[in-house]
Amino acid sequence: MVNTEESACPQCGYSSKSRLPVSPSDSSRIAELRLTSQCPTVEEEQCFRSFVGEGQSFLNDLDTRIALMKASIQALENTRELLQPVVMQYKESLNPIRRMSSDVWGHIFFYGAGYHKDHEDYFASTSHFLDLNSPPWIYGRVCRQWKDIIHSMPSLWARVKIELRQIQTSTSGISMVLLLISIYLRHSKTLPLIVYLNMSSPKSSPAVSDFITNISNAVLTHSWRWKSLVLAGGQGTGATSVSEDDFISLERIEIRESDSRDGTTSTLEIVAPKLRAWSTVASRWSNSVKIMPTSSLFHQITDYSLSAVASSEVLRIIPQFPNLRKLSVRGLLAGTDSPSSERVLCLPNLNEFSIEQYNPLTAFPALTALLDSLSCPALTRLTVIASGIISEAVKRFEMRSNFQLEHLIVGRDAGKFVKGLLNPLVLRSIAIRGDHSFSSVHLVLSEITGTDAQIPPFPDLREL
Repeated sequence: MVNTEESACPQCGYSSKSRLPVSPSDSSRIAELRLTSQCPTVEEEQCFRSFVGEGQSFLNDLDTRIALMKASIQALENTRELLQPVVMQYKESLNPIRRMSSDVWGHIFFYGAGYHKDHEDYFASTSHFLDLNSPPWIYGRVCRQWKDIIHSMPSLWARVKIELRQIQTSTSGISMVLLLISIYLRHSKTLPLIVYLNMSSPKSSPAVSDFITNISNAVLTHSWRWKSLVLAGGQGTGATSVSEDDFISLERIEIRESDSRDGTTSTLEIVAPKLRAWSTVASRWSNSVKIMPTSSLFHQITDYSLSAVASSEVLRIIPQFPNLRKLSVRGLLAGTDSPSSERVLCLPNLNEFSIEQYNPLTAFPALTALLDSLSCPALTRLTVIASGIISEAVKRFEMRSNFQLEHLIVGRDAGKFVKGLLNPLVLRSIAIRGDHSFSSVHLVLSEITGTDAQIPPFPDLREL
């Protein structure tokens, strides 16, 4: 048989059968005695003394048990403090993150460094490439595994942003700068490089000139694998330091002209047999282009982009590129010398034309004049990201060019631009950018086709 009688704890004497002493009188009698100076009766005094004695003994037992329990709890806590860090050490070693492959870490680092962005967004949002508190440098300061991973990923070191002013204020001495440049470029191995150079400095002195020369020479030793080059601050390094090397892998150049009021023009003399794309962002103080490629490169360039210039400047420059296939115009400025619509410039080889306009009220006449001055019979892809009513100019542009548009990209006011295309039936893809409800998208499509039918007819449409 099982013994169901519970024995008292041998250490503290606790038992579930222990009962509190029973109060010998009702609470009202005790309250009465406490509020007055009456004496309890003889019988009450005997009962009260017996209860007090029994109760005090019980309290003493409780105090003893509490002290014993506190000592036990303290012993348990001490044991826990000894065991917990040991268990955590083994638990950390079993963390699933330790089993993540280097490929997964590589993707995390790639996105963390911002390399999923195009180079324009990347260079606009990141610090200079020698900033040790920014990716990829900072990943290598976490643990040896991460350091080994980033050192085995040349793609993390293939974008080079040199901001002279930032480097001068954040690094100590040219020796350290040259050492970091050497380490950074060594990690990129032989991958093509995307380079951003802004060597402009508010100070002019022999020391600054030497600083610029040393950095330029260190970076230019790898010019043979430059794939894309952004020259900011009005070229920065100076034409002579750039033109001495052959850029055998260079495919694209972007010039971001300085905000100086100097109106002199110059050419960038370089040897770049693979160069195909040229982009210019003009100065805010000028509506003309101050830095042009050398004439020997005109026949090579098939992709040209212009920003912050007048329409007359666009029409002055683009005829110099006889093999132009892609043209992009951004932020067209309103000029006093708008071109005459009577003179039409034919671009027989142009396949892609992009217009991005964010100041339509001031540049509407210039934008209309530009469209009225162009004919592009081979055009198959048109991008119009703007606000304003230029639908009539678009119609005239299409009628004059007689192109067969296959790909169309339009902004949130799309219907205002391309309302009633003459031949929408050959469209194979349409992209509508911006925030739209279903009804507005349907309205845009209806305006593009020039019909009020419930479903616009696009027999060849493959992508929307």
